[in-house]
Amino acid sequence: MNTPNKDTQYLQSLIDKGGDIAITAKPDGSVYEINTPLVVKSGCHITLDGCTLRLADGVYSNIFISEGAWNDATKEPVPLVTDVKITGRNGAKLDGGTPNDLREKTANRNGLPHMLNNTFLLFRNVDGFEVSDLILSDPRYWCLTFYYCRDGVISDIEFKASDNVPNQDGIDLRRGCHDIEIARLHGSTGDDTVALTGLRHSMETECFDVPGEPDDIHSVTISDVSTEVTGGHGIIRLLNHDGVRLHDIVVKDIYDKHIDNGGKPNQAAVRIGDANYWSIAPASDGDTYNITVENVTTSSPVPVKVHGVIGNLKIEQICQR
Repeated sequence: MNTPNKDTQYLQSLIDKGGDIAITAKPDGSVYEINTPLVVKSGCHITLDGCTLRLADGVYSNIFISEGAWNDATKEPVPLVTDVKITGRNGAKLDGGTPNDLREKTANRNGLPHMLNNTFLLFRNVDGFEVSDLILSDPRYWCLTFYYCRDGVISDIEFKASDNVPNQDGIDLRRGCHDIEIARLHGSTGDDTVALTGLRHSMETECFDVPGEPDDIHSVTISDVSTEVTGGHGIIRLLNHDGVRLHDIVVKDIYDKHIDNGGKPNQAAVRIGDANYWSIAPASDGDTYNITVENVTTSSPVPVKVHGVIGNLKIEQICQR
């Protein structure tokens, strides 16, 4: 673990005060260089006002994590974090800066850390949250990552990813996430703009389980998404295997910016299910149900791609251009 640099120490000292916290731009207009994660505890309401938080060159670090996000649940409790907000105004930005050498194929090998050290934000076991009004630029991996989080809003996010490194997802809801609204996303992501993914890969399970919390992903609404996926993947990805259920999901008002910008077409605007990626067992009947997809406009040759048996699946108002 790095020793926090001057910028990181200063910002953490503000956050540790709790309550309403304003982080404003530096007087000289320079960015805040982040080299260790900023830890967010219950009751923190952080406003980023006109500033940029940039990952320092060469580090393997998140920008924000919830308290205990990296705790080993077999050795120490994973605290419940409640009532947190990270919101921006006046062009506030999280910036990945210069890419490092951490990739999915190199993670946890030859001294390199877990891949999720490269996500901008890692929330785990958070009840009641908001992440909104931010620009997310040049991510080193997924932008926003959530495990066992609920009662949240993620909205008004602009992505700026050019597919210069692999797996530049926008928002990833993983096991145990529910009752979340995602709305008003735009810009460009390198990989899926929103992915709801319930899997039990051993590396993930060991790191991010929350004992006693159910694994299902459910009661999520995704709306008003207008993005370009520069890597040619999907705009919305719904995927579950290994006994994790995915249900009561609404996807609506999706616009594929490839219509305007050209470039590599998406595999599908919306992808539901997959034959691959399971570790224990593939999804079976009854694991995925109550899925609604409506008002999707795309240039993809396959607007909505479905694999497996989906109970009570509704697809309507699909426009292919």
